[in-house]
Amino acid sequence: YDPRLNANYFFYEGTFWVFEEDDWYRSDWYNGPWMRVGRDEVPVFLLRIPVRYYNRAPLYFHPWALEMAPRWSLRWGKGWERRHRGWDRWDQRRVPPPAPPPLFQQQFPRERYPNSPELRERLRERNYHYRPREPLTAPAPTPPPPRQIAPSPPRQVQPVPPRQVQPEPPRRIAPPSTPPRAQPPLQGPGNQAPQRRDRHRQDAPATPPPSTEPRREDGNRERGNGRPRDDRAPGSPRGPGA
Repeated sequence: YDPRLNANYFFYEGTFWVFEEDDWYRSDWYNGPWMRVGRDEVPVFLLRIPVRYYNRAPLYFHPWALEMAPRWSLRWGKGWERRHRGWDRWDQRRVPPPAPPPLFQQQFPRERYPNSPELRERLRERNYHYRPREPLTAPAPTPPPPRQIAPSPPRQVQPVPPRQVQPEPPRRIAPPSTPPRAQPPLQGPGNQAPQRRDRHRQDAPATPPPSTEPRREDGNRERGNGRPRDDRAPGSPRGPGA
């Protein structure tokens, strides 16, 4: 800490810390910008700093002993105490070694202090290689707005002229030296030559040959043969009187 400053200003694990108006703030550079850290995310070892090292202690610190840590459980409530049980008990003989201060920042007094966050981060990565032993949690900085990219104008494509193709001259085919031989017509359903039919032979109905038996006057004959038709019942006697 810096005893000359009128502020609760500390340096721990390569990071600068300020306690102001009941809140903790941190920064990677000695003059900010400062980011507020939640009460559950402040390193416990930082909370063990005795009251006498607060150059600008709040009024509620005054009743507490100067050689003891602030009584955060009385200020931040029982819920915080349950989540950080035993925070005020530790072996004082085992103190972590202090982190090296970022002395390169002495080259940047107030009049030359880098205002760009990208420049500060680049200078710190280049000149300060210490990595903290315990993780320090802090609210993430607001990301920069997305870069707006102006659309490029459309390209003007020159039309390609149509390709001119020269027509080929007609090919001259020499006639054969011998005339082609006549081929017989193909035999098939569509290539059969029409056959001439004799209407009198094929279309005329067949006439049965004349019968040699004498024809009876009743003309009652069975069809298909020359026998006379007998209408009597089977087994009846034949005769003129029957």
